[in-house]
Amino acid sequence: TSLPENQKSIEERAVGKFVEPKRKEVGKVNPLAKKLPMGFFDDPAREAKIHGTEDPQETKKVELEQEFQKFEQSINEDIKEEQDERERQNQIRYEQQMTEAAAELSSLETSVSDLKQRLAEKKRKLQQQKKSNNQH
Repeated sequence: TSLPENQKSIEERAVGKFVEPKRKEVGKVNPLAKKLPMGFFDDPAREAKIHGTEDPQETKKVELEQEFQKFEQSINEDIKEEQDERERQNQIRYEQQMTEAAAELSSLETSVSDLKQRLAEKKRKLQQQKKSNNQH
């Protein structure tokens, strides 16, 4: 339902005269709308509609969404870098532990080998002593 012309605000009458209500395409401006100065309307969205420009609030919203996506992407990249660094540090620690374990194992094997040799020598000496004691 439409109000009679005398009950509409100046703004509503201006919109009715200068902008075709069914057209909402950005960039298409009714030539009569050019006669209205920028800032004529208090509502920036209506101002943009009349002059065929983008709504500043929508533009700002899109820019904020883009900035947020960039921020989110940056955070995700930082998280990925942190995870990669943690994995790298874990790999280095693992390799160090394996090297230390291998060195300890080698040392223990050497000790076991030395102990076996000493045991063999003691057994030989004992057998020699038994032989010499049996011969006397």
